[in-house]
Amino acid sequence: MAKEKSLDDLRAQRDALDRQLAEASLEPARALATLLASQEVADLMTAITTAATPLDEANRKRIGQWVAMHAALAKLGQMEVTRLEKLIETEAPVHGG
Repeated sequence: MAKEKSLDDLRAQRDALDRQLAEASLEPARALATLLASQEVADLMTAITTAATPLDEANRKRIGQWVAMHAALAKLGQMEVTRLEKLIETEAPVHGG
């Protein structure tokens, strides 16, 4: 019979895969976080708000809400980068075996 893998072995494999995915995702996540936090995007949000000024109140409000999400997206982008960095830095846990 083939040796069944222990739960600790499977956890170690999952942890290794999680780190590999984090390593592959880190640079694209950094690039996105940098773009979201850039002055160019902030300037674009300002331009969108300005362009919406002549619109009716309902449309201005919707655009204002959309533009306000920019700050939240930038923060989430940086949080994801931090999460990935911590996952990569985490050493493989020692499992019995």
